Amino acid sequence: MRFVLCDDDQLFTSMIEAMLADVGHEVVGVATTTAASVALIEAARPDVVIVDLSLGFNTDFDAVEAATAVGAATIIFSHRVDEVFLSRYPERPLVVFKPDLPELEEVVRRLERSPKRGVVEQDRRTRPRRVASGSRPADIADARAFYEAVNEALGGDALISVDLPDIDGAVEKARDAATRIRDVLRETDRLVASASSVRIFLPGGEQTGIQSFLARLDQVGGLPEGATVRSIVVAPEEPPSAAFDRLKHA
Repeated sequence: MRFVLCDDDQLFTSMIEAMLADVGHEVVGVATTTAASVALIEAARPDVVIVDLSLGFNTDFDAVEAATAVGAATIIFSHRVDEVFLSRYPERPLVVFKPDLPELEEVVRRLERSPKRGVVEQDRRTRPRRVASGSRPADIADARAFYEAVNEALGGDALISVDLPDIDGAVEKARDAATRIRDVLRETDRLVASASSVRIFLPGGEQTGIQSFLARLDQVGGLPEGATVRSIVVAPEEPPSAAFDRLKHA
């Protein structure tokens, strides 16, 4: 099964990723804010979403509604859960209280045996249409806009990941790098930043577009010392989620 993790605790996400890999499943993305969670769920269209409700404003409504909209099972993995919140969903989300990872693994194994699994074959290129609610992300770029653009990617579009060194002041350095990178983007390009990476989407970029972008970036000194760059060109008929996964391992 394909999983999305919505949690800003790096220790827990790394342990969950290891557990899921051990039992034969794949984590296709990790989001650390509510807005990024919704965007990632809509772009990746996973089988299961694991959500920590402490991410921030509207985590419960936005993240769980997004998971429901794409037909994903939802596991709430949080320190506390509001029963009123759970009762408003026709199909109650599964609940595991942090930090009970053995129980989380058992719930995952129960989902493996669920008769509902695989009943509906999703078209992962079709993003459900829904109205955004809650606060907008306060980062360099609108994460929702980035993942919406990636979800519409076609052959010849380019994806770039600038991986930033793990150093003191990483968040501030990432913000500075993302600001410089944004200054050399075209109007149609999209960017999303985190403390560890800046990812860029160049519609119609091809390999020449990647080279042109990197040349412009070099001129403004946009790459901090120790940063590494990975890039791919989306293949014809390649699903956007597969292209994004390929970027992560390029």
